[in-house]
Amino acid sequence: MDRNHLVRILTINGLTLESSEEEMRMLLQRARYSPKELAIALQVLREPVGNRGVSEGEVGRIFVSDEVLNATEIATLLGMEVTSKKQNFANESFLVREFTILHQLFIVILALLLALVGILGLMYAFGYGIFHPTSAMNFL
Repeated sequence: MDRNHLVRILTINGLTLESSEEEMRMLLQRARYSPKELAIALQVLREPVGNRGVSEGEVGRIFVSDEVLNATEIATLLGMEVTSKKQNFANESFLVREFTILHQLFIVILALLLALVGILGLMYAFGYGIFHPTSAMNFL
């Protein structure tokens, strides 16, 4: 999105950069700008003319988009060099949960225990098996 193009649209329609944001918004909506383009255009118009060399497209990617910025783009937008070495992130295992054999064993035992309790509960509720009224007489 070109700033000069936006300023030209404003001047043709009798507005200036000092006009209220609401007037600019209404004008750009009448010019059939999408909500995303509208937000980018208003951000571009609010910026000073010599703003660190950040392009209008990057402004839209920061404020409107869900895109991921890489390290060089972030460094450009911040206006400073940021260096990171791979050795700083060598121990990335803390970011990933390990599913060990102990976890698997715990899940299997828990599943079997829940199944056993469920089966015994249903047998008691319906009076089957060892909970049948006639089977109690065999134990006496």
